[in-house]
Amino acid sequence: MHADVNSMGTPPALITSSPASIPHGAPASRFCCERCGYVLREAGNPDPLDLDSLCPECGSAARESGPHSRPGTPWQRGRSLRSWFSTVWRVLTRPREVFRTMSPSARGSTSLMVVNSTVAAVALIAPWSGVFIADPVRQIRLADSAAGIAWALGLLAVEVALLAAMLSAGTLAMAWGADRTARQGDAGAPEGTWKSIAAHAAIGWGLVAGVVWSILTIWFMLTVALPRSGPDGGGRALGEISSFLVEQGSRYGLGMLPTLIFGFGTLSVARLVWLGTRACRFANAPQPTLALEQPPTATSAAPESVS
Repeated sequence: MHADVNSMGTPPALITSSPASIPHGAPASRFCCERCGYVLREAGNPDPLDLDSLCPECGSAARESGPHSRPGTPWQRGRSLRSWFSTVWRVLTRPREVFRTMSPSARGSTSLMVVNSTVAAVALIAPWSGVFIADPVRQIRLADSAAGIAWALGLLAVEVALLAAMLSAGTLAMAWGADRTARQGDAGAPEGTWKSIAAHAAIGWGLVAGVVWSILTIWFMLTVALPRSGPDGGGRALGEISSFLVEQGSRYGLGMLPTLIFGFGTLSVARLVWLGTRACRFANAPQPTLALEQPPTATSAAPESVS
């Protein structure tokens, strides 16, 4: 146990401080091997469970399925701007590891869902300023009074809130459906885990919004940087393409592009939901109230009396 991390990505400090067994008479729920789902101890079984034992099905150590192996994501351990950025980065770069160490509970799921959905809604609405009939950005610029500005800002807040609610509802529906599909009999992740999966998977909407922003930014920069006259007038050509797209959108409707964007967003979120459901389908419920036994040491044994 002197390596930086074990095979499941758990820091050494979390391993060495873990108990040697779940004690006799502990009010533990069913305890499963997280790798294969084999039931290592049934619910209500008063016999202690040796966490150093091996799963008879796949050979994994029971310790790797203990509560200490899921310390939680940065957001679950503490709500802050830094923990949010850290969680977003890890979900986008190492989603399997994130869901493997996520606490199987609804802890912090509501706040994370609100933040992720709101950020994605703002990022998705902003590029469409000038396209919507009730464009809040244009109305703020043209407003000639404080009441007009307040009305435009209120309209923008309503648009963001409605879109955020739609993204949240869609993500929760996908996670709930995946959770119910993955359940087999009494097996499955603890109740509320699917809400945390959904909250972390909602980052996928922000990923798609970031791609849209990147494409629009590159397109705009090329339009400005390239010459607009002469035989190499690339900027003029890009401007003509933009005008053509706007004209076609006005003629045939602007619904196709948003449909494509939300379609890619749905695929991104669904992938994260699937990864989270697979990583947590055999997760064991957190048991913070258990007075877990510490491993016996040689120094703790009572010395024999010397006659």
